[in-house]
Amino acid sequence: MDAPSGLHGPGRREASPPSMIEPRKGEADGAGWGAASHEQAVAALWLGVWQRIAGRSAHEVKNALNGVSVNLEVVRSRLARAAADPAAAASTTATRFAEVASAQFELLAVLNDAMLGLARPARAPADVAQLLAPLVVLLDAIARSEGGSLMVGGLGVGSSTRVAASPLLVRLLLAAALDAAVGRGRAVTCRVESGREVRVRIAWDGIESAPPVASEVAHVAARGGVGFEAGAHAVTLTFVPAAVAVPADAAGDATPNSES
Repeated sequence: MDAPSGLHGPGRREASPPSMIEPRKGEADGAGWGAASHEQAVAALWLGVWQRIAGRSAHEVKNALNGVSVNLEVVRSRLARAAADPAAAASTTATRFAEVASAQFELLAVLNDAMLGLARPARAPADVAQLLAPLVVLLDAIARSEGGSLMVGGLGVGSSTRVAASPLLVRLLLAAALDAAVGRGRAVTCRVESGREVRVRIAWDGIESAPPVASEVAHVAARGGVGFEAGAHAVTLTFVPAAVAVPADAAGDATPNSES
């Protein structure tokens, strides 16, 4: 499926400079890590990635707001001209500008919903497709404003993308990989495959290579049981599917029938 297209405000902005998240002392090599410290490291890394994506998305919100303001001002002036001169064809032009302003309001609503989606705690078991959706909305808008693109595909009808890893870790890995890939005119594809494993492959083309994902992100992935493979033009995440719990009554009904 294609990533949501969206509209954008006037003009393009310069791409955001790459940002690496520095590990805290003792975390780079995993010294003394237990379950609690791993969760704390994931939370700290997620906060850094979330702040970066929010900062990049704020430019898209500002562009849309500027577009709404400009278009509504044109509507106001054209309608005033039409009121002064009924013979003028200003009302038709005003309608077109009003439609553009309406579309930009819709974009603002979509971006706002995506931002709120990332702010909400994710439920277990983690669903890769659900956690990916708001990230795609925000980073698609960023990609287009920087002269690039973001396309998503690979899932068939009824595919399960629930995985065993913690929801926050899944969200961190998806966000960090996409945030690093998107920008500076790169054409990015995100393909999700579900089967014995749930695999997410994020690949890109472009004149400039994408900055590497911070090494500590790869480290927490390994600690959380997630495969993390980074190459020159792609990052692949491999998740263990969530175990399917069988209800007790269903298990009882599944007793083999000995009758011939």
